[in-house]
Amino acid sequence: MDVLLRYLAAAMQRAHYEFVAEDGTYVGEIPGFRGVFASGTTKESCEAALRRVLEEWVLFRALKNHPDRKSV
Repeated sequence: MDVLLRYLAAAMQRAHYEFVAEDGTYVGEIPGFRGVFASGTTKESCEAALRRVLEEWVLFRALKNHPDRKSV
């Protein structure tokens, strides 16, 4: 479990966030993790949503035996 938590933390360190002035929201993504993105009304809520999406992405890929990134 510790390895998984470190992997998630390292991936989150790579996250990029952008403020979208048109609607006042934040959008976040993690480069190299296709389909892992989220939005929120604050940077903190966007980060929390992005973490949940990342966790689900990792679990889905593990269950489906999809190749994953070798390292973060």
